[in-house]
Amino acid sequence: MDLPFDANLDLPHKYLNLVMGISVIVGLLKCFYGYRIFKVILALTGFTIGAVLAGAIGYGITQEAGQAAMASLVGGLIGALLMVALHYLGVFLLGALVGGGLGYLLYAFGDSSPETAVLLTLAVLGASSPSPSENSC
Repeated sequence: MDLPFDANLDLPHKYLNLVMGISVIVGLLKCFYGYRIFKVILALTGFTIGAVLAGAIGYGITQEAGQAAMASLVGGLIGALLMVALHYLGVFLLGALVGGGLGYLLYAFGDSSPETAVLLTLAVLGASSPSPSENSC
């Protein structure tokens, strides 16, 4: 199957650093403010995921940074709206993001490349674990 973009592009690594930085900030906000800003956390997470996916796809197709930035902005807004509108799906995805991120972090400390099956298992476990904010929904 031919992809419409170069699969060996270094761009996703740059996006990964951006996502990890935003995730740390969002985690600190969630830690100190809790459920009071839960919808904002969902919107920020949705924006980040939507922007990264749309930007990577846009850049992969057009190879132009300006169009990728526009795709990123539109994808981010769509992701934020979907994450807030689909609240329970947002809780599920937030748990999956935490589980997968934890697995990626553990592999990074071990200085090895992550196994896909392990990351998927941790993401599923994170998604299926009950969230403290789920009781208040």
